[in-house]
Amino acid sequence: MKILPSSLRTKRWYIAFELICDEKIDEKDLINSIWSAGLLLVGAYKMSLCNIHVINYNGKKGIISCAREEVDTLRAVLAIINKIDNKKVAINVLGVGGSIKKVNKKYIKD
Repeated sequence: MKILPSSLRTKRWYIAFELICDEKIDEKDLINSIWSAGLLLVGAYKMSLCNIHVINYNGKKGIISCAREEVDTLRAVLAIINKIDNKKVAINVLGVGGSIKKVNKKYIKD
């Protein structure tokens, strides 16, 4: 199978976020809550276009990759999440960038 040339691949942006919660939240619970909130807000078709993946998550801060055209959609989905597994949370978007290295350097590393 041939590899798709980079000019034809979907462009990805990376969103750095901070999870504010008293207790530790698992990555699996975080992904499930993002998907459920996204399905309620924008629907299955728009969430499938987002093509989200959690790149890095340490319990407090993390990086999510998504399609470049759907960054605003994902930011809106992250903004409406207020409970994960019956624990009150707030997700603060720290910033958006075009490469993991820049996002990590600028927003994640203290």
